[in-house]
Amino acid sequence: EARRNRLLSILMASDLPIIDLSPLHTLPKYADIGNGESIKITPDQIELAKKIREACRYHGFFYVCNHGIDTSLIDNMMQHTRDLFDMPSAEKRSISSKNNDLFRGYISTSDALHTCNSKAKEEVGNDQKESFTLGAEGHGPMRGENQWPSATLLPKFKETVQNYWDAQLTLCRVIARGLAL
Repeated sequence: EARRNRLLSILMASDLPIIDLSPLHTLPKYADIGNGESIKITPDQIELAKKIREACRYHGFFYVCNHGIDTSLIDNMMQHTRDLFDMPSAEKRSISSKNNDLFRGYISTSDALHTCNSKAKEEVGNDQKESFTLGAEGHGPMRGENQWPSATLLPKFKETVQNYWDAQLTLCRVIARGLAL
């Protein structure tokens, strides 16, 4: 609770707009469109779409609230993330992104610079953080297997990350519906 209050005070001090997504949750999902029925858009949804457009146009970014992601899932994801980076170095190296064709997995500070520009790496050096990269699984462009830490070391890590991924994907679709209005 203290962490959330601290975050809220930081957000309130920011110049970036805070967009309440509540009105978008009543719009039909993509799969529900196309049955010949017209979509009823409320004045609140139109106003929200204007706010999103203005935020994108004048700020490039915005914060969201009432996004629909359960706080317990966010808390679990944060804890699993801390647990991942607290793993022994040998375990983290076993899931190194260097072992994956799509560069997915653990990225140490000695490996890290999130850029494709080799000149930038020469100029600024490596990132000063560890990271863990994953992507959409399956077959197709930019799809493939992710690397996961051992379930023995981090039980429910994969399940939590996949649930969080799905929740974020849903949120992206909600925002996209707002942009499309």
